[in-house]
Amino acid sequence: MEIVDVRVPHPVGGLPPWQDPQWLAEATAWIDARLAEAGLARAAAPRARGRMWSVVARVPLAGGGCVWFKANPPASSFEPGLLDALTRWVPDMALPLVAVDTARGWTLSRDAGAHLGDLLKQEPDATTRLAPFIRRYAELQIVLSARVDELLALGVPDLRPHVVADRFEALIGSAPVRASVGGRIADIVGPGAMDSGLQQDPDEVWITEAQYAQLHGATAGLRAVCAELAEVGVPVSLDHSDLHPGNIVDLGGRTAPFDWGDASVAHPFSTLLVLMRSARSILSPGQADALREVYLEPWRDTGIASGELRRAADLAVRISPVSRALAWGRVFPCFAGSVEPGAQAARWLVRILRIEAKDLATG
Repeated sequence: MEIVDVRVPHPVGGLPPWQDPQWLAEATAWIDARLAEAGLARAAAPRARGRMWSVVARVPLAGGGCVWFKANPPASSFEPGLLDALTRWVPDMALPLVAVDTARGWTLSRDAGAHLGDLLKQEPDATTRLAPFIRRYAELQIVLSARVDELLALGVPDLRPHVVADRFEALIGSAPVRASVGGRIADIVGPGAMDSGLQQDPDEVWITEAQYAQLHGATAGLRAVCAELAEVGVPVSLDHSDLHPGNIVDLGGRTAPFDWGDASVAHPFSTLLVLMRSARSILSPGQADALREVYLEPWRDTGIASGELRRAADLAVRISPVSRALAWGRVFPCFAGSVEPGAQAARWLVRILRIEAKDLATG
C-alpha cells in the first residue's frame, strides 16, 4: 500500500496505521484475498490517504476500474457492520460492497461513481438531484426507526435525546476540551483540520474562558430542549451526522449516502444542521427552505402535523452540535491525546451557545 496523502497532527503515543509495516502488509493481503474471492485482482498498489479518523485507499483493478478500501479507528469500527446491514435493509440506499471485516473495522467497496459535491461544481442543474435524494434519505430514516435495537447492537453510538445532556456534560469536562480553552487556532491546528467543516480564522481562539463557563451552564437548557423534542413524538433513528453533497454518491440514476463513520442513533432531524448549512452554501434561502420541506414531507405520513415537525426541526438543530463534537473523539488511538480533536470538539460545542438564525428552520 502506497501512502500518498497524509493530513494529521503529530501522533501522541504510538504510530498511525500507515506508519506500521505490519498493518500495511496485513491490509494489503486482506484486500488481495477479498478481491480474489470476488473474482477480481488489483492492477497496482493501493494508493491511500491518512487522516485522524480513517485510512482510505483507491485500489486499481486489472481490466480497469477500481474498488475502495477503508479502515476505521476503534470508535467508528461499527461502520463496516452498519454498511453490511444497510445492503440488506435498504439496498437502494446502500453502496455495493465487496467485503467487510467487522473485527478490524475494514471495508472494501466497489467504486460507485462521482460524488454529488463534484457534480454540483460541474453542473449547476445538478442541484435538482438533491431533492429526490433528501426525500429518500428521510424515508430511509423512517424505515430504520424500527431497527433501533439492531443499530445499537451493531455498535452504532447511542445519542438518543435522553442521553444528549449527559454526553455533553462528559465532553465539556474531558481533558481534550479543557486543554483547548484559550488556545489559538494557529497554535493548535494540524494540517488536516480544514476538513472539519467549520469556518476558521487562524488568529481566533478555539473557545474562550467565558464561553467555556457558559457551556457549564448549558446542560439544563439542553435537557429542556430534549424533553420538548420527546413531546413531538418523532421516533429516533439513524443519523448520518455529516450529510452534505461531498458524502453523497451518484450511482447512475440514483444517489446514496456514504461515509457513515460519524453516525449515531439519535433524533433523525439532527441531520439538518450539516445538511442545511451545506444547502445554503449553494442555494438561495428560498430554495434551501424548500429543500427542508422536502425532507420533512415523508415524516408527515407518520401522522405528525407540519407545525410540530418544523418545531422539532428547530429543536434538533439546537442539540445536534453535540453529535458533531463527539465525532471528533473517533480517531486512531495515537491521536487521542492530541489537542486538535478536543479543540475541534470545543469549536462545535460553542455553536450550542450561538446557533445562527440561518441554521434554524423558519417555517
